[in-house]
Amino acid sequence: MFAFRSSGKIAYVMQVKKDDIKEKLVAVAHNEFIKHGVKKTSMRVISKASGVALGNIYKYFKNKDELLHTVLTPLLHALDEHMAYNNSNDNLTIGIFSIESLQRELMKRLLKIIKTYRAELRLLFFDTAETSLGGYRKWLIDQQMRRSMEYLELMKEKFPQQKVEFSPFLMRICGAMWVTVLTEIVADDQLTDEEIERFLLEYIKFGAAGWYKVLEIK
Repeated sequence: MFAFRSSGKIAYVMQVKKDDIKEKLVAVAHNEFIKHGVKKTSMRVISKASGVALGNIYKYFKNKDELLHTVLTPLLHALDEHMAYNNSNDNLTIGIFSIESLQRELMKRLLKIIKTYRAELRLLFFDTAETSLGGYRKWLIDQQMRRSMEYLELMKEKFPQQKVEFSPFLMRICGAMWVTVLTEIVADDQLTDEEIERFLLEYIKFGAAGWYKVLEIK
């Protein structure tokens, strides 16, 4: 019994140590990617900066691409959650196009993502061309288009008399505009949080007014 407990404790300590090393590698890689870019950040550079032997790094990550994906995973999850929120029950209302409190909530959620992940967004959109995330911008547009179509279908179920038949290409253009908004914001280092907040609210109101018109809301 004593030996079993001792073995379990050792295994637990070893696992904690492994987790600590992995977290350290992710933190160091994050810093290097943000400061120097993906191309200039090699596994050797990460090894030197972290103090973890190069060979040992490959026990945790098979290559730099996997490490980059791990670094950006919190951002990818945040973007996915934001798109899912757009189709939530709270937003399945005609009021989304005219009620300012709903528009401000959407703005706050977008602003939080930008403030929390501004550097990571810049990395994702402008410095991953030669990685597995190189096609992420196109994928994000496709996802936004698909979720927009789903949103209209959900609105149709809830409001059967409401016009929601629109060209899929229009949905794609709207998705591309949303992604462009993000890329333009993170590309401009001079924009302050206050300026971003003002622009986002203006953009959301601008878009809502357009949808209010094409949906022919009475």
